[in-house]
Amino acid sequence: MTSDSSQTKPTGDLEFHGYKRNYYRTFITYLFYVITFGLLRLIFCYCPTWRLYATHSKCNLKIAERLLIVDLYQGLYKSYFVKDIKRVFLGSEDKTIPVYLEDGSVKNVQELRVVWCKKLCYVWDEDNNTFLKLVGLDKNFRCSDFYNFNGFSREEQMLRLACYGYNVIDVPVYTVLELFCIEVLTPFYFFQLFSIVVWFCDHYYHYSTAIILMSVFGIITSIIQTRKNQLSLRRTVHSADKVTVNRGWGFEETSSRDLVPGDVIEISKNGCVMQCDAVLISGTLPVPKTPISKTQNVFNIKEDSFHTLFCGTKVIQTRKQDEKVLAIVLRTGFLTSKGELVRSILYPTPTDFKFDQDSYKVIGILTVIAVIGATYTVVSKSTRSIDLSYIIIKALDLITTVIPPALPYAITVGKLHALRRLKKQDIFCINSRVINVSGTVDCMCFDKTGTLTEDGLDLRVVVPVNDKRFVKPIKDAQDLPDDSVLLHGMASCQSLTSINGELVGDPLDVKMFNATNWCLKDSDNLRAVYNGCKVIKVLRQFPFTSNLQRMSVVVKSSLDFEIFCKGSPEMISSLSLPETVPDTLPSTLCFYTRKGYRVIALGYKRLENLQDLDKLERDVVERDFCFIGLLVLENRIKKATPGLIRCLKDANIKTIMITGDNIETALSVAKECGIISLDEVVATVGVDHAYLSNSLNEFTNITQADEELVQINPPKYLYAMTGTSWTAIKQKFPKRLDEFVRHGVVFARMSGKQKRELIEELKKQGYYTGMCGDGANDCGALKASHVGISLSGEDASAASSFTSKIPDFVENFVKMESNEDLGVPKEIQDCAK
Repeated sequence: MTSDSSQTKPTGDLEFHGYKRNYYRTFITYLFYVITFGLLRLIFCYCPTWRLYATHSKCNLKIAERLLIVDLYQGLYKSYFVKDIKRVFLGSEDKTIPVYLEDGSVKNVQELRVVWCKKLCYVWDEDNNTFLKLVGLDKNFRCSDFYNFNGFSREEQMLRLACYGYNVIDVPVYTVLELFCIEVLTPFYFFQLFSIVVWFCDHYYHYSTAIILMSVFGIITSIIQTRKNQLSLRRTVHSADKVTVNRGWGFEETSSRDLVPGDVIEISKNGCVMQCDAVLISGTLPVPKTPISKTQNVFNIKEDSFHTLFCGTKVIQTRKQDEKVLAIVLRTGFLTSKGELVRSILYPTPTDFKFDQDSYKVIGILTVIAVIGATYTVVSKSTRSIDLSYIIIKALDLITTVIPPALPYAITVGKLHALRRLKKQDIFCINSRVINVSGTVDCMCFDKTGTLTEDGLDLRVVVPVNDKRFVKPIKDAQDLPDDSVLLHGMASCQSLTSINGELVGDPLDVKMFNATNWCLKDSDNLRAVYNGCKVIKVLRQFPFTSNLQRMSVVVKSSLDFEIFCKGSPEMISSLSLPETVPDTLPSTLCFYTRKGYRVIALGYKRLENLQDLDKLERDVVERDFCFIGLLVLENRIKKATPGLIRCLKDANIKTIMITGDNIETALSVAKECGIISLDEVVATVGVDHAYLSNSLNEFTNITQADEELVQINPPKYLYAMTGTSWTAIKQKFPKRLDEFVRHGVVFARMSGKQKRELIEELKKQGYYTGMCGDGANDCGALKASHVGISLSGEDASAASSFTSKIPDFVENFVKMESNEDLGVPKEIQDCAK
């Protein structure tokens, strides 16, 4: 909080400034409305902050009636919103309801002062003298607390509804008249009208008429396109359904619009589409999703995502037909994950603010030139006793010549032409403003799997381990003995589910399981894998997460309880007993990864004295494994990839690979597709493990002399590094980070957060960045980049500016990056550079 009591800055990037109506200023302002025949009011429509300054006085937030909200993006770009403060009465004096705020605090209140901005509600916090965002049950909530909800009565539900609003993701659709006013009431169109009047006075009838016709065409086309997009978005995101809710006395069916955080809902046995974010407390689903534990751990929606059903998720069926599947509503409306994605569409990240700033500078320079030219015209012609009206017309005509009045039409038509051409290639754009920026991209980042390489994987070989030694690789997994623990791990350590007889799940799991030729039984009461003579029951699953780089399953085979774990070789070997890990693991791993293969490791151990499956903690059971083998998979490069990279390099566009895969595999693919040329030398940047503590995110002190460990002559090398090295350098050697980012070409084992951090570092160095990816792990980077291109996946599509519906998008990628194909006039692009 600042020292000025009239403003405050909560967590996030919003600043609040309090204002109260000044009746004297208001009277003067309305008087000028009349004097200027409404022109001042028209100007205030375009600049609402000016109207606020003219009619209100700054005051303490505690007594403010209106707020000036400043949205600060990365300290570089500001957006301004003027909003009214509203009062919400929640009940009588003897009754309060809890309100959950973004700092994790809970306030029991009877009345609220709230303000809505960008579809989110901010609540006045008297204790901290600030406005804080209203949140659901995802902040500072213990897992066991969810089991305390027994359903709200109708009165309690209505009180919470008054606070949170209806559970709808409502996309505004403007009327034609509103769109016309928004389109026309801009300075450029006023200048265009002024220019047309001047030209008619100077008898430029043909050109003036042409400009009028083009402007009308541009306005009509823009209105039609905008309204069509708004209607399409509303149809896509709008959803409502009937849900079964516990009202304290029992379950009843009600509209999903009335759901509030804390409601207890029942998931239909026949499946449904989730209308909110909810956490499971009983029952199981074949997704797989399991109930949250009753521990005292603080709930984290990212770490506990395998207990959470997100808004928009389609539940096909529940696991047990005779058991109720219950969930607690976490978030509703725009607070949900789906609502957040829609908000990113309605209020896109201002990635083109530099372009806007440059455009304003150009217009400013042209205005100065026009004023100087007009002044010279008036002075020079006045000395020659020329008629005054003629001098004025010529001076104004010079202004309209220097500042192009047809620029709004050119920009509008250019964007519409670009959108049409992109649509023909099955490429869709949710934010047409980035079209201006896409032609200036000078750094392109790519995910590897599914983007530069094919989606599918082929199992190349299986490498078992026997007595701490790798045995001869086996091409067909069915050649493994029936009692092989590696075979059992391949069959059981997967997250597949069977729907209508078809295996559904991760492509890697599908390929691995099919290679065993085992069968999957996925029924209400039993999940098991089997072949002709053996059955393995899957009792518990710990899902894969990119941060942990692994997944595991607890199984029962005969009379024994066992756990199988699969993941990256580095992770599995670190969790395995040293006496079971082959000494030749590094060289074997290097042998396969340098050929571009993807390598997965498996671990195994028996569980003793297993009492309660639900109380198993992942960190406790996922250790002390026996290292049992490697799976080597081939992921082929797309045919068009080398040509794409070559084309980008010819255009002087920096190309980078950002992947979650092994660094040797990534380097091999980078060399094969041309990101790394044959004559370029790549240095792998690492931090000595002696400096790392047991946690990858914690480091011991490093002295100044130790910086010599990362001193490499920058001009001689390109750099490659892993996510672990990225975090270490970012925290302990921040001065060297710019150098590694500027010359980096391959970043491997990167989490979603680290991918986003890299994009932001590139932007700080002045690069116009593009990011192309196809997975949920790429969402942060897609959203942070100037131009995000999603190839598949609903999450990634909503986070990116462009979405391709064709599987082999790279063939058309260069076309999209071309200024002419985008339809953006070359002159405009030149101004932006």
